[in-house]
Amino acid sequence: MSKSPENEELRSALLVVRCQLGERAAFEELIRDWSGPLLLHIRRIAGPEAAEDLAQEVWLRALRGIARLREGARIGGWLFAIAHHVVMDHFRLRYGRN
Repeated sequence: MSKSPENEELRSALLVVRCQLGERAAFEELIRDWSGPLLLHIRRIAGPEAAEDLAQEVWLRALRGIARLREGARIGGWLFAIAHHVVMDHFRLRYGRN
C-alpha cells in the first residue's frame, strides 16, 4: 500500500476505530506513529526539561478522549490540539495567571 494522503487518512481512521473498540495494540501503534512528532513539537514550545512529562499528559488525555473523536482521519490535528492545551496548562501553572 502506497503512502498517498488518501491511504494515510484511511489508515488513521481505521486506527482510531480500533482504539475506540478498546484494542490496546492500536493505541500502541498510534503512540509509535505520533510520539516523535508530538515530542518534538512540545520540546520546541516548552523546552526539553518538561517535554517528556507533558507528552505523557498528552497521551493520557488522548486515551481518555479518543472515544469521542468522530473524524479519525484527523487524528494528527486532534493530537496536536491536545498538546497545545497541555502546554498552555503547563505555562499557566508555571507562571500563574496575571
